Amino acid sequence: MLGFFTASDEETAPRAFWGSLGLVVATSAILLQTFNPDWLSHIVFYVRVFFAHVLLVLALARFLQLAKNAQ
Repeated sequence: MLGFFTASDEETAPRAFWGSLGLVVATSAILLQTFNPDWLSHIVFYVRVFFAHVLLVLALARFLQLAKNAQ
């Protein structure tokens, strides 16, 4: 189990990884738009930061799992 997720690792990790990756890419594209109001840019920035950290945790958990299985 990873943090807020209650499903098994086999179910959660791939879905969370691809979902978070999509959100980071989408929010990055939104932030590149010059005509966004400031409040929207601030909200989108914090959403992107949150999901980038989720991606970091998932990648680290996968890395540690692979290292454990290699032993």
